[in-house]
Amino acid sequence: MSNEGGCCHEDSPLLYHQELSVNGLLHVATKIYSEIIDDIIGVVTEGLSELVRGCRGLKRLYLSALRTTTDHDLYILAAQASCLTQLDIMGTRNVTPEAVHRLLHSCPTLQLLDVSFCEQVHSNHIFQWRMQFPHVCIKGGLKHQVRIV
Repeated sequence: MSNEGGCCHEDSPLLYHQELSVNGLLHVATKIYSEIIDDIIGVVTEGLSELVRGCRGLKRLYLSALRTTTDHDLYILAAQASCLTQLDIMGTRNVTPEAVHRLLHSCPTLQLLDVSFCEQVHSNHIFQWRMQFPHVCIKGGLKHQVRIV
């Protein structure tokens, strides 16, 4: 069994915990191969930078409907998680098209991006990105601005 990226793996635990501390998450993440780190769901973004630094091979991250996700978080991912293959930020309120575009440029291995129900991302952005990044399956895009309450 290899120990890529300082991670080791016994089982593939699926974390469905809404609020796990960064240290707790890093402790668990160090026991998981970077290839299956995709099972981390509901990460608290306050420590996203620590998480990304601690899991350099991070491939998949689900931040669905996490209302605290911002452009700053996407900038961290763009700068430190270039190995991402999948990112789900569905339902995010505070992410701009500019930040998403920067992430798309910075993550050449990205294959799937879900921006469904992101208030600031509209169908015209999705259309442009699909043309510019044909290797990425991009889900979402609002035709009209909708406020998710």
